[in-house]
Amino acid sequence: MKFASLVTILFLTYSPLISQNQDHFFKSVPILQESEPAWVHLMYAENPNVYEVIDLYEQFYKTNQFEKNLHTQNYKNWLFQTATYVTDEGFIEYENEARKLFVNQLKNKRSQLKEGRADYWSCLGPFETYANDGQLGVIPVSWQINVYCMDQSVTNPNLLFAGTEGQGAWRSVDKGLNWDLITKGEDIGGVTDIKVAASNENIVYLAGGGQIYRSLDMGNTWEAALAVNHVYQIVIHPSNPNIVFAVGPDGFYKTQDGGATWTTQFTGRYWDINFHPTDPSIVYLLRHDPVLSYTEFLKSTDTGSSWTQKTTGWYDPVNPDFVDHVDFGSLIAVTPLEPNKVYVAMLGNHKAQDNFWIGVYQSEDSGESWANPLQDGGPYHDTNHPNLATSGLTSGFSQTFYDFAFDASHTEPGKLFLGVLALSISGDDGNSWQRVGGYSTPSANDVRWFHPDVQDIHILGEDVWVATDGGINYSTDQFQTHESRKNGLAGSHFWGLGQGWNEDVLVGGRYHNGNTALYNVYGVGNSSRLGGAEAPTGYVDVLNSFKTYFSDINTRILDPFEVGKFTSSSKLAKFPHEAYFHAQHSEIERDPRYVHHIYLGAEANGEDGGFWKSIDNGSSFELLHNFGSEKVTGIEVSRSNPDVLYCVYGANQVFRSADQGINWTNTAVLPAGAKLISINPEDENELWVFAHTNNNNDKVFRTKDGGSSWQNLTTPNISGFRINDGFYQGGTESTAYFVSPYGMFYWEDQTNDW
Repeated sequence: MKFASLVTILFLTYSPLISQNQDHFFKSVPILQESEPAWVHLMYAENPNVYEVIDLYEQFYKTNQFEKNLHTQNYKNWLFQTATYVTDEGFIEYENEARKLFVNQLKNKRSQLKEGRADYWSCLGPFETYANDGQLGVIPVSWQINVYCMDQSVTNPNLLFAGTEGQGAWRSVDKGLNWDLITKGEDIGGVTDIKVAASNENIVYLAGGGQIYRSLDMGNTWEAALAVNHVYQIVIHPSNPNIVFAVGPDGFYKTQDGGATWTTQFTGRYWDINFHPTDPSIVYLLRHDPVLSYTEFLKSTDTGSSWTQKTTGWYDPVNPDFVDHVDFGSLIAVTPLEPNKVYVAMLGNHKAQDNFWIGVYQSEDSGESWANPLQDGGPYHDTNHPNLATSGLTSGFSQTFYDFAFDASHTEPGKLFLGVLALSISGDDGNSWQRVGGYSTPSANDVRWFHPDVQDIHILGEDVWVATDGGINYSTDQFQTHESRKNGLAGSHFWGLGQGWNEDVLVGGRYHNGNTALYNVYGVGNSSRLGGAEAPTGYVDVLNSFKTYFSDINTRILDPFEVGKFTSSSKLAKFPHEAYFHAQHSEIERDPRYVHHIYLGAEANGEDGGFWKSIDNGSSFELLHNFGSEKVTGIEVSRSNPDVLYCVYGANQVFRSADQGINWTNTAVLPAGAKLISINPEDENELWVFAHTNNNNDKVFRTKDGGSSWQNLTTPNISGFRINDGFYQGGTESTAYFVSPYGMFYWEDQTNDW
């Protein structure tokens, strides 16, 4: 295949040199407490074993009730971010500079391949997501893509930029009505902050992929400006765009020449930085104190050349009776309406009742002195003193700095907007708060259809923007009303995927945004919000493609004509193993003779190796075989002889049954990671096995005699490509395909190569 042959040499020269974790694999790197579970400590370690973390995570939640928090959200994203770099032994091999050199070479080769031909692939969406509201009818809703950050141009308010969790940066030129990807082809992924210069709309900075990038043409092209592991916040001088500050968990960085050179002002953890709204010589900075584990406030009056800590009235964390002091992070808010006011929203635990929240400190004199209008931390009261960081009004779970945003109104004095797991608004300088959207919002205050996980709040004049795990919402009336503005932001993070047989229906469970359905009749990229949380799920009935199954919600029967509408029925009695990591999941397979006959792999008698069958379309199941303690993952049912079944057990064992799953024979113990299987629909004895591995010698295997012998079809052309999935396509020009993070390949019998 031309694509493979042209890029093979790149992979021969790209060899990761070091094994290590990276801060930018996480949205937020927390300060750990000793009491955290073992899987949490290992996940953040310098050189963790990914497979061991997965095992510890699964074992922990077999005996402990699952509750979303910063660590569980980081876990899911970490698995996605590291999947390309995990060795067969489970360790992370990542070398930043060599990887970026390789990606740049690959981009050049791809450009050569595209010359003179049209793109073969196009995005199906979701571009827009709809839900059926009982009062309003079918409306667009922000349950689509996790938007980490956004910014609005001061000189051109119609110009917006947004950074997403794993899908790069986007631009809108019509005030968020439509969006376009502006980092296509760049190795950026998650964008933790993005800023456009207030004085020049062409100058844009973003942080992502272990770098700070700069654009001088409104995001049309990008260049790496600074290698830095992780960045929380970027700020550009309001009138001199050559001066830029950036802060993160490893330090405070500064450039005075437009990003050409950078200096590290300080090392350590810095949460946030902001300019005085009308006097840019005054800069505010929030620093973590590792000794007392709380946030310190610093002020500069010479544009960041020198800094002074301000302590008058500031929060005092000293509590000798409490041992687990934790600073979860803090944010600054300022407003041109009252330029000398400074607000700091503070997360933390410094006594038993705090439960993640400390309060909002405020200064009337540009940070010289401080006061908290409410008491510090807990205990809480749901009306007089609510906990703004937890799912409930006084307690519950929290994701702390993972979902945390704060800003002040530009049109109403004393009006503050704070988001964690809900959007809360104060109209009196933080003396009282009301939740208006998200978890535990009283119905009288609820603005409706607001995603509960708030990532960023941006205010410019009357424009109030809130970025969430689901998209972007916009308001011009201080969030009395709002609308979803994320059309074109195509970056739903699918954990599961199911496809219809008779209709072009696609469904899947997603990170952050639950389950969705696309159908060509709905319009290109239009999708239905179906509910659910973050399960790696989604299956489509073979006979009725509008009947869709999900492990975390009831069965959804899609409306065949109108997007956003569905009815519900009972769930399947059992679902297969589902997983967030490649090749760790089982599947639902059907007997081609009897459409109501279902096979799947799931837990049995406390072990993961159960092979199950249903003859009533999933209403009940019978255990056919228990392989043992490891998981049954891939399953194939022969179309030419449906009595023949194959399944993968454990890391690499391929079993075959000739009697519909009653008895099994181990046909092979293949190299590690060989879990992805696909059968020739016209020959029950031909099975292809694809290994999710970085071993360049053992990636693809084929048997043509039912597993008695195996042929290794790994060739130099696919060296360096990690396989995420594989499929054998029967028919006149039958062949096998596999997909990797950097391209798709197919097998040519004529050349015996990919």
